[in-house]
Amino acid sequence: MVQNNLMKRILCFCGLLGGLGSFPLTAQILDDSTQQVYGPKTTAYYQELDVLEGKAGPYGVDTSLHNFHRYFDTQKQENLSQNLGTFASIMRPLFFDPSPTLGTRLGLDGYDFFTFFPENIRYFDTKSPFTQAYYVQGANSDTEIHFLFARNINPRWNIGFHYVRQNTNRVFGTSQPDDRLVDALRFVAFTGYSSENGKYRILYHLSALNHDDSETGGVEPNPALPNEGFYSNREADAQLDRTARSRQSRTYHHLYQQYALNPAFTIYQTLDIRRQLDEFKASRIRNYADFYPPAQPSLLLDGEEEAVAVFNFNGSLSNESTIFRLYENKFGIKGKLTKFNYRLYFQSRVYQWDTGYEGQLLRRLNSDSSTASARRIEKRLASGFENFVGGTLFYQFSDSSRLETEAVLRLGRDYRLQAVFRNRLVEARFLSTLYTPSLFQQVYLSNHFEWNNAFSNTLVNEVSGQIHWRNRRQSLYFAPQGRYAVVNNYIYFDSLAVPRQTSDFIQILQVGARIEVVLGRWHWESLALFTANTGDDFLRMPDILVNAQVYCQDCLLKKFLHTQIGLDVHYKSGYFADAYMPVTKQFYLQDRLFVEGYPIVDIFMNVKIQNFRVFLKLAHANQLPEAGYLTTPFYPGLARTFVFGIDWMFFK
Repeated sequence: MVQNNLMKRILCFCGLLGGLGSFPLTAQILDDSTQQVYGPKTTAYYQELDVLEGKAGPYGVDTSLHNFHRYFDTQKQENLSQNLGTFASIMRPLFFDPSPTLGTRLGLDGYDFFTFFPENIRYFDTKSPFTQAYYVQGANSDTEIHFLFARNINPRWNIGFHYVRQNTNRVFGTSQPDDRLVDALRFVAFTGYSSENGKYRILYHLSALNHDDSETGGVEPNPALPNEGFYSNREADAQLDRTARSRQSRTYHHLYQQYALNPAFTIYQTLDIRRQLDEFKASRIRNYADFYPPAQPSLLLDGEEEAVAVFNFNGSLSNESTIFRLYENKFGIKGKLTKFNYRLYFQSRVYQWDTGYEGQLLRRLNSDSSTASARRIEKRLASGFENFVGGTLFYQFSDSSRLETEAVLRLGRDYRLQAVFRNRLVEARFLSTLYTPSLFQQVYLSNHFEWNNAFSNTLVNEVSGQIHWRNRRQSLYFAPQGRYAVVNNYIYFDSLAVPRQTSDFIQILQVGARIEVVLGRWHWESLALFTANTGDDFLRMPDILVNAQVYCQDCLLKKFLHTQIGLDVHYKSGYFADAYMPVTKQFYLQDRLFVEGYPIVDIFMNVKIQNFRVFLKLAHANQLPEAGYLTTPFYPGLARTFVFGIDWMFFK
């Protein structure tokens, strides 16, 4: 019902904005005597960071064929993420990254990849109505639809929206041809305005996400099937029944505005209002103890002679949710003095995290007495406010070199110090940050889990660098890179899916290189990474990761169209990958199942005709019968399948 209402509002809003495309507005160019007046060169976009840092911008819309065939979520991130093997499933970084957020954050961030954040919103400057339609269709009803519309009301004011829908069906644990596994949509409406003299600018967007998943628990191992049934598709059973469902919805309001008194002094403000809802529902929970553990494995209730396993609220079903609300306001000044660019700001944050459950309250929190209250149970898990001060300083050298420094302090607790040096050949970075554990790591109460931790802040010191070298003929590009990080007070989820903290130091060393070779029409692109963790085994990552792509550019009908025909290969070495807990939407340590290394080969063809692009792809072309790979323990990766996608841009 909630999703249907959201869909109706989105479609109504899209219709109103889309209707503007049929009316001639003042910013449009009228030239009926000239063909193809409008196109990619008359349509550009910029982002909030460009306005904040005073960058030149804007950027042209992407019409290239490069990696156009990489439609799968993990492939869009160069396979540097872990998911549940299916399209549009929850994701997490494959390698360790320190939190970019100081202070309070929720920590239920598995759907961040599918969220429109302020840093990736595009604000357009169009000379005509701009429409982009993108559609992908694969086997198993993998479907992705994008619809983007933008147009200028006048030369200084633009509006638009971007709608995305992703669906996929179950691969295993079903005999039905149309059995929905994931139903996800996201939407953003945006506008940008500048005053006539350019001194005042304002950007605003409203974004929404609704991700509804049917939880399977992965494949139920079956010794009677080849490879225990992991790659038997519909012959295999799921570990959970169909009542297990999880959902996350987000609504974000974001405002940025600035007023320039002169180039050396500009006042700016950002305002964020966010709401995030997380839900989990399941029945017959006593039949699936590995996924739905009792919150109290051994508890002596009043009137009982022996300790029993007790669920916090209901012994037969779970119906629980949490709501996180955040209000954040930032005021600052910025400007340019000779070769220096500076930015100083003060930031305040107010947050609130509530939880609710339906059923019988079998045990009061912090008490051993039992009750029988058949009502909705609400509890405030956390609330508070925080203040931050921060600033950045940029120095532009006489050549292409640039030095960027940043310092952010949460009064009394967290900090981040960062320095980045860039030029045409070298990029070097130093980071030192101390950040608070997420709310979810600190406190949680559900039918199955309960904790109230007093974890210390996590400390990360990291140095990284990369060299960029390209020969004069532009036929060879070589970019070696390295990273060394020391992590103290790392927080992880143990084999019981409960958060723990280690006081031992974890050291991460990662080295690798990007290589690009062009020989006539043939192109070779690759990324290779070697990663070692020299500390305790609480942070698990594959030792080796390789992406390689070889293709022929314009080898077919080059007089009429642009093409790329080639192979895309990905490999990562085997390791004890983290398992997934549906109740908490978290990945956790496990030693039951080793995820073997496996090469994945895709055959693709990308085609471009003017403003129309299409790709044809045979994914996992090298799959043998009853064989495959796992992305997460008990979750098989994409089987061999044919996929096609189209992208069409309209400029009037």
